[in-house]
Amino acid sequence: MILLSILIFLMTDPADATDHEVYTHGLVNPMNLLFRDDGLLFISEAGTGQNDGRLSVVTSDGQITPFVVGLPSWYSSTERIIYGPFGITWMPRDPHTLLFLVGSGIVPGASSLYTVPSSDFHAGDPPRTPTLMASTEDFIVNRTNFSGTDPYEAIFGPDGAIYFTDAAANAILRYAPHGEFSVLARFGPRDEHGEVSAPDHVHGPSEPLFSAVPTGIALYDNALYVTLFTAHSEHPPVLDPSGLGRVVRVGFDGSVQTVLDGLTMPVDLAFTHDGRMVLLEFGRFIPDFPPDSSGVGALRRTGRLTIFQGWSPALTLADDLDWPTSLTFCPDGDLFVSELGTGTILRFQIPHPTGIPQAERGIPSIDLPGRSTTLVKTSLLQNDPNPFNSKTTISYALPEVVHVRLAIYNLTGRRIRALIQDIQQPGRYEVIWDGRDEKGQAVGSGMYLYCLEAVDQGFVEAKRMLLIR
Repeated sequence: MILLSILIFLMTDPADATDHEVYTHGLVNPMNLLFRDDGLLFISEAGTGQNDGRLSVVTSDGQITPFVVGLPSWYSSTERIIYGPFGITWMPRDPHTLLFLVGSGIVPGASSLYTVPSSDFHAGDPPRTPTLMASTEDFIVNRTNFSGTDPYEAIFGPDGAIYFTDAAANAILRYAPHGEFSVLARFGPRDEHGEVSAPDHVHGPSEPLFSAVPTGIALYDNALYVTLFTAHSEHPPVLDPSGLGRVVRVGFDGSVQTVLDGLTMPVDLAFTHDGRMVLLEFGRFIPDFPPDSSGVGALRRTGRLTIFQGWSPALTLADDLDWPTSLTFCPDGDLFVSELGTGTILRFQIPHPTGIPQAERGIPSIDLPGRSTTLVKTSLLQNDPNPFNSKTTISYALPEVVHVRLAIYNLTGRRIRALIQDIQQPGRYEVIWDGRDEKGQAVGSGMYLYCLEAVDQGFVEAKRMLLIR
């Protein structure tokens, strides 16, 4: 089984980072990123393999403070792989409690889910002690035929369950609110011609196959979107896996559909507030990668960050990233990317797709058997009045208890003001925006976006409004 690997022996000094804006550096194998609503950045660091994995927080001025220390971190000298803390996300009904995953791969009983409160944590505070939530090992060993478990990245579904990618089982696992594990979907390997085999396919020693390793996961349009990282084949001859990676849509009924193909090492993805997909690729394959070697086999500084419109690439933000592992949006709309090769966090501004009608942006609908055309009942209405001079009313409806974010953005995607960040009951709501920013200053005339996010549902919708002074 091919695992997503961290090639620790090729780490370099942070000064070798690309010329993108550096938010912070000096991290030890940064893996996953997550922002708190107040702008505090949480980062998982896999460590060096000496049980020195940790979670850290980074302030807006780039200062790093340990948040959780002494986490499991293992180094396999034969595989040249480090296992440790990977994915991090917020608990849905308690958005100030952090959930994080620890992957073991080679250490029995160590792959686990943990929680730790963060609401009153500030830079400079002593590290917190996490609480064990569940271990994936017992389920994998006793109730499946998977060869191992390596939980990688997690997200909460609209049903309150945890859905996470497992980079050893090559599957999406579900952890229900009542504490039961199950398998939502598995991903079969591909041959050199791109044909997908069954997940439990047994292949011969002369049949080169490329494992489909699930890494990044995002909730959008009432479904899970997953990147399938493709590494070199497990059997000689070692063939180039370029073009065999993909992005799939996984329904909550377990259905799997490829929506984007022809990739090599896609590692993470996210969606902008107006529905565009942002895709992160780890790197390009090393053509002469040794046949008897383990690891990813990716060239340095070939990672790519791309914005998609529909399923077509619209803009490449970077194509020289040094083994990037994760991406996330901060509250003001900027995009942050972790670089494994340099221990650096980079910051990007996402340009707005001017001139494209709102209805034509983002992910197109995908026709699936039995799929309802009405996926989410949460609704965002057009503001009234529009255009407006001094203030306008924004209305929306919620069918269930949900964590809501409502914010104003300019056309470059930069957040102007957060109006709502709260858990709200079902019902209809009206919010007045007075045309002022976070500092209470009146903004100028022009077109603005207001965006509603129902975090637990994966619902995101944005509409335009015109302010005329």
